[in-house]
Amino acid sequence: MAELHSLKALYYKIESVFYSTADKYFFQIAAIMISISFLIVVVALVFPLLEKWFGARWRKILWLVLAIRLLIPFHYAIPNAPLKLFQISIYSYTKLLLLFTVIWGAGIIIYLGGQFFSYIAFRKRCIKSMKQIENTEMLELLKEVLANLHITKRISMYQCDFLRAPMVLGFKKQLLLIPDEEYTYEDFKYILSHECIHIVKKDIWLKLLLTLVTGLYWFNPFIHWMKHLAFHDIEIVCDSHVVKGKSEEEKTHYSKAILEVLNRRKIKNIAYSTDFYSGKNAVKERITNIMSPEKKTGIRQWVCLVLVILFYIGTSMLLSCGYSYEQEQTDKVAEDIYNGYEEPPVFNEAALEVLEKLTPADANPYTGWEDNYQDRRTAGVEEELTNPYQIVLDDPDFYKNATVNLIYTYLDKYLDEDTKQNITTDNWHPFGYIDSVTTLEKIAGDREEFAAYVNFSFHYPYLFDDIDIDAMGWGIVSEEYADCSWVVIGKRVNDYVYELQAIVDGEEGIRLIAEKTEEEKPENHAEIIESLDMLPRLDITTQGDGQARIIDKKLHVSYDKGSIWKEVPLSLESLFDRSESNTQDGLHIERGSYCVSEALTIFVFGGSGKTDLTVIYSKDKGENWEKSKVSDFSYSRKIYISMVDENIGYIAAAGERVMSTEIVLLYKTSDGGETWTEYGAIDSNGNSLMTGFCFASEDIGFMTCKSGQFPYVYRTADGGRSWEVIDFNPTYKAYKWYREGYAGELYSFYTMAYAPEFDGQNGVMYAAMEEYGELGNNQMKLVTEDYGMTWYIEGIVYRQEYRR
Repeated sequence: MAELHSLKALYYKIESVFYSTADKYFFQIAAIMISISFLIVVVALVFPLLEKWFGARWRKILWLVLAIRLLIPFHYAIPNAPLKLFQISIYSYTKLLLLFTVIWGAGIIIYLGGQFFSYIAFRKRCIKSMKQIENTEMLELLKEVLANLHITKRISMYQCDFLRAPMVLGFKKQLLLIPDEEYTYEDFKYILSHECIHIVKKDIWLKLLLTLVTGLYWFNPFIHWMKHLAFHDIEIVCDSHVVKGKSEEEKTHYSKAILEVLNRRKIKNIAYSTDFYSGKNAVKERITNIMSPEKKTGIRQWVCLVLVILFYIGTSMLLSCGYSYEQEQTDKVAEDIYNGYEEPPVFNEAALEVLEKLTPADANPYTGWEDNYQDRRTAGVEEELTNPYQIVLDDPDFYKNATVNLIYTYLDKYLDEDTKQNITTDNWHPFGYIDSVTTLEKIAGDREEFAAYVNFSFHYPYLFDDIDIDAMGWGIVSEEYADCSWVVIGKRVNDYVYELQAIVDGEEGIRLIAEKTEEEKPENHAEIIESLDMLPRLDITTQGDGQARIIDKKLHVSYDKGSIWKEVPLSLESLFDRSESNTQDGLHIERGSYCVSEALTIFVFGGSGKTDLTVIYSKDKGENWEKSKVSDFSYSRKIYISMVDENIGYIAAAGERVMSTEIVLLYKTSDGGETWTEYGAIDSNGNSLMTGFCFASEDIGFMTCKSGQFPYVYRTADGGRSWEVIDFNPTYKAYKWYREGYAGELYSFYTMAYAPEFDGQNGVMYAAMEEYGELGNNQMKLVTEDYGMTWYIEGIVYRQEYRR
């Protein structure tokens, strides 16, 4: 039965990922495709009138720009875009999205697969039938043409029996294939010039790009039309280069060469090759272009091209595609479905009373579900909802999974009026603005009525414009997100239908259940409280006014939360120079390697054979910068800096690693980074790999190390002259979660400690489950009120990264 539940969960996960990904890109791709299709029609219809200002050369550039644009699935439309195209009903959309995706994907595979295998077959046939050209005059003529075109790469030329038109084949190694025919000297010279210009202009790659785009949009006839027009313009541009500077007689001779090839049997035009032959219908225009006076390139042509591109950008921003939330087969404006329905109690005493009636969960909330229900879709069950606070659950055995949808039933009521009025009784709650759910566990009740604790974030701009998001009390609100910790109560009102009963603040809800457990003293009340304590709380780390960031491959600092940035005169090569490479990606500054404040901004870098261990600092908010050598230490793996104030600070430089042991050297400044004194190794015998470092005062400091067994933390109380490892066993034994045999599991769960953060003598330290747990995941939160002499466990938290 557990395997069945796992398979169901996997299926729902795959389904969720598919719909969220498809929903994210589907309408963006549709808007791009429609706007470009419109531009193709406009250009194709009007370019004969603009031939003088917008000839084939410029259209070729435009086709390249549009082909690249079609590969970038991101579309921006202005808010309330006036051209609302492709407004599909959400009801039909959710049913047809999977079918459309399968058909689209199958079409791409068939089209591009057919192109690929036809090319492979054609290439094999060419290679099988080609033979080396031994005619010295032909080879000398090829050298002459290559020299005239300044082509230095070697081009191999072969005769191919079954060809009836010259062509270039291949990509990295390009072959010039010539039919086994008799040519005059002049004809052959023009043929070689034409094909070699294709090589110079990399036309094969452009044709490959256009074929790829056509394959991706195989169902759009306008994209096929664009490919046809582009292929034609490629040949016209090539002809123009061949006859550039030629006399009327030479142009006539070149035109006759094209007609001569036309009289021979046509071979199929292969998308991944260039072909001197371009078809009967295009020859007339090619010859007309050849015989026309040469067109001069000037500012008018560039202006015309830019105007066409700006025209596309402007019109595309006016176009939007998306859902139509109106009921199918009706033109009536949908009424607010919440009208006439009383909102369940939320964040008040009435909500707490609803929660208090439930029995605390009698087991660890991470375990145990019954299998009493068949999947609704498999069973063919059709449920009807009677109010907007209800949702249909596919399988009530997983009733905890109803929590997120119940949250939507509450939040949807507060959507802005333009959005909310389009929700209909046939299609309630179609929006998906919840960004992430980091904790979701049952804390009370059963299948009939349950309470679940949930941590989640949601993206709110443009959806909640009609309310003051900060005043709602939902959670911690940043510029674009609200991070929430709630207890959601849901009740089963029909076999597969659940209704929202109440919402309680997460901290208040857990406290209430814990108090209720203590008062009623159920047989397993200790286990219930332990289960509640295991639930991660939401813990936001906010970013201060002083920040540092890499912008446009340069280091910058800001003193006003990112409103104004100032460049730091330090190259990224120096900033990331270490003796031993680490996990830095060259885009983000290493945590703990800098301090930014109005009094002192300082970065530590180097510690390799190329760059000494050095600091760069500013004492006037980034107006002037100075550098100071710390030491000639040249084995750095990690370097951290911790400033107690604008004058006193410490650097820890870790290196000389042997397996999982290294030496950490300590340096101190008392003059704001101008001079540094080495204090020696923190542990002369070596220690496990350093993961964090900080000083809470001039005397008291901490260093944390990598560990897979227990939190590994050094503490000094004499300014770094001596260090001792903190024993956390008393901390665990004092925690109410502790019981016989369980402390070892605490150790094994949360072993990777990171540098504590202090405000006076009060400090907070987090222990994660893995080496990179500092970047997310559940963590154990330890606090101290005496500069780290004693610690106690506050609980398990989900430490959300600060919003950039």
